[in-house]
Formats: sequence, structure tokens, C-alpha cells
Amino acid sequence: MAANDPSEFNQEAAGAAWARYLYDNDQLTGTDLVRYKAGASNRRTRGKRIKHHAMSRALSGKSLSLATLKELIDVFEIKRIDAQRLENIWHGKEYAPVVEGTLVQPPGFGESGLETVYIQEEHVLGPDGLPLRHETRQTVRSLRDGVDHFPHRFDTDELEVTLLKGGTQSELVQCESGLWLVKYVFYEPLKLGILQDFRYQLDFHYSEPPPTVYNRTIYGHYSGGWHLDVTFDENRLPNKVWWAEWETADPHSPIKHEEPVALDPDHSVHRHLVSISSAVAGFRWVW
Repeated sequence: MAANDPSEFNQEAAGAAWARYLYDNDQLTGTDLVRYKAGASNRRTRGKRIKHHAMSRALSGKSLSLATLKELIDVFEIKRIDAQRLENIWHGKEYAPVVEGTLVQPPGFGESGLETVYIQEEHVLGPDGLPLRHETRQTVRSLRDGVDHFPHRFDTDELEVTLLKGGTQSELVQCESGLWLVKYVFYEPLKLGILQDFRYQLDFHYSEPPPTVYNRTIYGHYSGGWHLDVTFDENRLPNKVWWAEWETADPHSPIKHEEPVALDPDHSVHRHLVSISSAVAGFRWVW
């Protein structure tokens, strides 16, 4: 699989396009105008030279006014339906499919040489209300040459792990931290920047009911997004379900944001995020 990731944002190219828009609409003055003209023959430096205040704040993620948002919609010729969604999100009328937290990665975590790009998963509960199975498709990127496996840690051994695609798997063993670990071993070591897909299924056999929550702790950034489904059995439906974001990865962490969600006709709840970083998020429910 190619190493290039189309989900990566090219700030330099965006800045150049925005600068051209400002220039064409006579919105560049003073030093900005001089810098633009000086770099007009060099497409690579054109966006870097412009220090227009709105551009700088927006592209750095510091602030985005409604006027600047509308300007960006014009710059990038965003379709009307998508433009309306962006304005609804700005006004708080629609959920923004991005979560950015402040979670700090603990020492020693993430030394696998891989970063997750995208995850799609379904968590299925049985008629007794206990987790029945969990299916996941995951895409990772190699951060160095020679990475040959993905380490998957669990807080329980009351499950069976089956790697369905992408390599072979080791036995489930207990780590010094008290967690349990299985390794998904790739068919061949990865080179720097290469993407690797794999798919796995977990079958649970809990002896005691676990907490009524499914969440994921994300250290780093899932640039390609995250899609989560939680499906309930028709014979054991929850009374209420919430999408939630927690302050820390601790099981007793306070919730910093939550919103109620309704079950679909197939007894499922869903959430798709186009980006998530440094956060703990997922669904929780009560019977």
C-alpha cells in the first residue's frame, strides 16, 4: 500500500490558495501585498510569505470567525451542502465530527514503531446485556523500517482473539503491568511510511458484568478517522445511551462532555469522527 496519505492536510498549499484569493479580490495591502508579489513566481513560497492575520489564526487552529469561514468556502469552492454543514457546526447547530483532547501519552507507551491512521469497529452485546463480540478493521503506518508486529493490549483475559486478515497472531500473555497482550505479526516487516491493514475479532466470555461502556483511549492522532458502532440485542435494550468524552483513561475518570443518542431501528448507535487525537471517547449506557 502506498505511503502517501490523502487525509493529511497540506497547510502550505492551502495558504498559497488563500493568498491568491485575497490578492485577486484586492484584500492584500501593505507588507502582505509586497510579500505576495515578491513570491508570485514561486508557488512553494507564496503561501509562506503571507502573514494575513485571519489566515494565520485559521490555519494554525487558533480561531475561525464566521466571515473567515465563508471566505474559505469561496477559496476552496466547497459544495453548497457541505458549506451549510460547516456553518451549522460553527453556529453549534450540528455536531462537529472532530475530537481534540489533551491526553498525555504515558512513558513507554507507543514504542511499537506504528501509529494508527484509521479504525472501524463494531461492539456487539448479547441478550444477557454482556459484550458478545467485537470486530475491528485498523490501518496503521510504520514510523521506521523493520516494524514486524502490532501489540494489542487488553484489560481482561476473558476473551478469544482471532486475527482475520493481515498476518498471524501470538498467544495471549500477561504483561508486567497487569494487562494482557497479543501480537499481530505481519507477513513481512514494514518499511518507513508504509500503511498496513489488519482485521480482528474478539469473542468475550465474561464471568461478571463489566461496566456499561465502550470507549477507546487515543494517544496521538487518528488522521483518517474513527467509526464506532455499538449494537444491542433486541431482547436487552438500554434505557438510555450517551456519546461521551472522558478527561483521562482512568476507569473512574470524570466525564467532560456527553450527549444523549437514540437507537437506530437495528438497535445500534453510531459515531463517525473524521479526526480524533489525545482523547478518551465512546458510548455509555444504562439498562
